[in-house]
Amino acid sequence: MKRVQQALKMIEAGIKGKRVLEVACGCGEFSIEAASIANEVQCIDLDSFRLLSEIENHSNIIFKKMDATKMTYEDGYFDSCVVYNAIGHLSNSLEKIIEECIRVTSHNGNIYIISSFKMDKRVINDKLIPLLQSQNMDYSLREKLPFICVTIKR
Repeated sequence: MKRVQQALKMIEAGIKGKRVLEVACGCGEFSIEAASIANEVQCIDLDSFRLLSEIENHSNIIFKKMDATKMTYEDGYFDSCVVYNAIGHLSNSLEKIIEECIRVTSHNGNIYIISSFKMDKRVINDKLIPLLQSQNMDYSLREKLPFICVTIKR
């Protein structure tokens, strides 16, 4: 089983049959996997040069060039939001990106930050968890090697 499939398995219940946003999607491999169980997947990144051409073969995936600190989606538009193997690249804008993810996720939805990268795990432990604690946010943390997953509950 590929790592992206393992990651999807960890959060499957939270995205199955739902409208999902993947933030900082990079090549879009997670969006492609998620499209097999989600009703709709929208994925955003600052550019599209790494995006797999396979994205175009999925009628339920929409890619948009967008800054995660200034998303153009309506409040509560998505059922779930996912940051997969990317939080380390977002650490300088972490607070604003988390605010935006919360804003665009419905009140009964979840935000998943999931990664197997050491750099991401460090950002999760050193920056994300203290941020969530300082703002009294409801979250859970679980590890299932090689992944660490933070679920922010709305």
